[in-house]
Amino acid sequence: MISQSAAYIIRLRCISKMLAPSAVRCLSTGSSKSSNIAEHYEQGNILKVLEDGIAAIGKTKSTVTSEDLAPACEFHTGGREATVHFVERMEFQPSDAVLDVGAGLGGPARYISDTFGCHVTGIDLTAEYVDVANNINKWTNMDDKITMVVGNAFAMQFEDAVFDKAYMMHVGMNIEDKYSLAREISRVVKPGGLVGVFDVVKVGPDEMLFPLPWASEPAESFVDSVETYRSTFGSAGLVLEHQTSQMTRAQASMQQMQQLRDKLVAANAWPAPLGLHLPMGSNMVIKMQNYTDAVSTGKAGPYELYFRKA
Repeated sequence: MISQSAAYIIRLRCISKMLAPSAVRCLSTGSSKSSNIAEHYEQGNILKVLEDGIAAIGKTKSTVTSEDLAPACEFHTGGREATVHFVERMEFQPSDAVLDVGAGLGGPARYISDTFGCHVTGIDLTAEYVDVANNINKWTNMDDKITMVVGNAFAMQFEDAVFDKAYMMHVGMNIEDKYSLAREISRVVKPGGLVGVFDVVKVGPDEMLFPLPWASEPAESFVDSVETYRSTFGSAGLVLEHQTSQMTRAQASMQQMQQLRDKLVAANAWPAPLGLHLPMGSNMVIKMQNYTDAVSTGKAGPYELYFRKA
């Protein structure tokens, strides 16, 4: 049997019960770029294939757990293992109101809420992701701890300074204007609040191959340097406290992932019932091959950055 840790190796992504109605602002989703991003991630059948995958592992919607679903719902480099590592510095407390920017299918949000007891609000541009995440939250009895809404990270529907902490995981690669993103995150976070970023950043000068997990073509990809994150987030009032490269961990994870895939292919068991092919679609393999190339050749790779609002 394949171990859970092996299955998690690689993933590329309104607190309405806590906020008064007056705290929610009007949302504008806007641009054609936003539409392109949403179209890149929309599959149209994610909920159905998830339900089929649950049945294939011998579970039902009433018995499946967040842990069971993590291989399909942790859409970032390193999957659940990377989530666990990333949140170690976030200082989550049960009383925290937490914002997940670009929450995807809600895997990290469920892990954080379940582990630390805090309420997590997830916002994502892709309506299908939000719908699927809300269904999973109901299946796992977490719909009272997590709220998922469709929204644009440039114009979030929340009042100023309502979240204790915020984070985003593999989101910035789709966003060209990182200053506006950082400014909006800073707006909704309380003074002194932590903001965590786990993104793929540009490391070397060479261009990446496409498609990639976050972009079908170069015009959709905005992978920037660590220096750009430090500058733009700093200009938005977010002071860098810690940063660390996750390139070595990513390279090791990718090697293990390839070994796992080879074993499953040899056993005629690829793809697994629950895995990255659900959110990434039929061209998952080529996307991951190109991303593996980017990391292994030093073109780009994941970094963790932690900021505090001044």
